[in-house]
This record gives sequence, C-alpha cells and structure tokens, in this order.
Amino acid sequence: MHSFTIVSLQSDVAFGYVGNAVARPTLHALGREVWPLATVTLSNHKGYGRWHAMAEPLDVASALGSLSPHVAWPKTAVLSGYMSEPAQAQALAQHLRAQPVGFYLLDPVLGDEGPGLYVDPGLVPVYRDQLVPLADAVCLNYFEFCTLTSCKALSDFPGLLRDWAPASVLVTSVPSPEGLAIWGKADEGLWQVETPRLQAHTGPDGKRLALPNGLGDLVSALWLDGLMRGAPMAEVLPSLTDRVFALLQASLDAGRRELDLIGHRHLLVQAPARFASTKVP
Repeated sequence: MHSFTIVSLQSDVAFGYVGNAVARPTLHALGREVWPLATVTLSNHKGYGRWHAMAEPLDVASALGSLSPHVAWPKTAVLSGYMSEPAQAQALAQHLRAQPVGFYLLDPVLGDEGPGLYVDPGLVPVYRDQLVPLADAVCLNYFEFCTLTSCKALSDFPGLLRDWAPASVLVTSVPSPEGLAIWGKADEGLWQVETPRLQAHTGPDGKRLALPNGLGDLVSALWLDGLMRGAPMAEVLPSLTDRVFALLQASLDAGRRELDLIGHRHLLVQAPARFASTKVP
C-alpha cells in the first residue's frame, strides 16, 4: 500500500489544527499524496466555545462522485474523521459498498471523557452498524470505544477489544496506572504503551490553559502511514506515541493552545525514542 493516495474526509478549520488541518500537513510531511475533503469548514474548532461555519456541510455523495474520474479507488486509502450529520456517514457507507477502496481507516469522532458525546447521537448507530463493518482499521478513543461496544468498565476492555470485529484497532486515552495508555490490536495480538498524563500550563491570568485539540486526528494520520508501510503493531505503536507525546509536550512548553505543527514539524517524522510497547497476554 506504500504508493496509495489518500482521500481524507473530515472537518477543516481556518484557524487551528484539527481534522484535515492536522491530517494534511502530517501526511505531507511523511511523503503521502493527500486529497482532502472537508465535511464541514469552521472558523476554528469548537474547543474555543464560539465558532462560525464557513460553508454548508459537505454533500459527501456528490464530493466522492466528483473525484471518481480522477481516483483509482482500489489503489486509494480513505481516512474518515469528523462527520457533521448522519447523512454524511450514510453516504460514505453507500460509496464504500458500491466502490470498494484499497484501504479504509475509520476514526469515528463521537466525543471524549468529560464533555461526553458532542455530535449528533444519530451518528452512533451509523458508525456501529454501517461503517465499522466496512473498515479495515478503526482508530478511536476509550470513550468512543465504550460508546460503540458494550464496554461498561475498564476490566471489560481487554476482552471486548480482543473480540471486537475489526481486525486492526487503535484505542487512545485508556486509563492506566501510569496515567493513560494507547492500545493496539492486530493479527499479532494486543499491545499497549503507557504514558504519563500531561497537564497544560497556567496562563498569565492564573487560569490553566486547555490542552490542544486535534490529538486524535494526529494519531489516525500517523497510524495510517504506519499501516501503509506494513509496520507491525509492536513497532508502530511506540513510534507513534513518541511523536504525539513529544509534539504535545513541545506545544505545552511553548504555552500554545494549538499544536505547534510548524515550529516542531520535524517531530511528525521522528522523535526521540521514549516509550516501549508491551504485549498483553
């Protein structure tokens, strides 16, 4: 899959780094050809509390159809992230059933611990029943995993992950004794990497700054590159974690609300080795 082009179907913003604003520069830095489609275009991400929609939600069926004369779908990887409404996810599912692609990585953006579900609840059954069965790989956080499965407690998580239908799964923000863990499921079994929980710095007004958004979008882009290279989970998981952790740490040290993708773009390609993966029995 190394030579595949990528169609990245997710949100975009004029200011900040989430969705395609993260995926595009990350995949470009890794030498990937990317065709971005914005499911919704906003002035800034919703973490700021106020935002402005700069275009109508994308007609996904029409957009994918318009690409068809230019795309060899069997040699294309599709990466999907934030959807603004169930109709967009349904249109993607219909396209994938009618026109199978070379590889499909699903990032079912639903919410997170704390804020909970922050999208249309109607997206949950579409992701669970239509897109998950079509996906070659699924990248999501622990809250999203529990939303799409019957996971009610952390003790249930390893078994449910092992038995979940997708062959390749990456789950971020899993609570762990060290702080957080990222888990990966592949043909070779389950692996995890534990990291400390980073905290944002305090601003000049004495208030703690919010952590940068877009980390999940960054993870899915980095993992897609690893999948396309055929890297084993035991190798790609710590490398991915090294880069995400180093970029987040550098952004926090600079006092930034956004990921510092420009000032530390070298970290998208390689970061000092810090973490190791552990196979889960």
